[in-house]
Amino acid sequence: MKTGLATYTYKKEFGGDGETKLGFIAEEMPKDVLSKDGKGVDVYELLSYSIGAMKAQQEEIKAQQEEMKAQGKKIEAMARELKALKGGRS
Repeated sequence: MKTGLATYTYKKEFGGDGETKLGFIAEEMPKDVLSKDGKGVDVYELLSYSIGAMKAQQEEIKAQQEEMKAQGKKIEAMARELKALKGGRS
């Protein structure tokens, strides 16, 4: 989901409190997270969408960590092999 946060202010003459708010622009959001009328963002859908994305990221991070660990072991083995080839010299 590639969306940015936006700031907006509901004008007092239209019933707003005049304070600046932070939120999303509905037109820039995936249809999966929009309210039924499509004019707003359903925060529960957005939360579910976000949690799913975080879970996927965590799985990817775990896989990358495992790959890095395996690469570290290979590097250590190559360093030992290189040292042996040099006859124990550093």
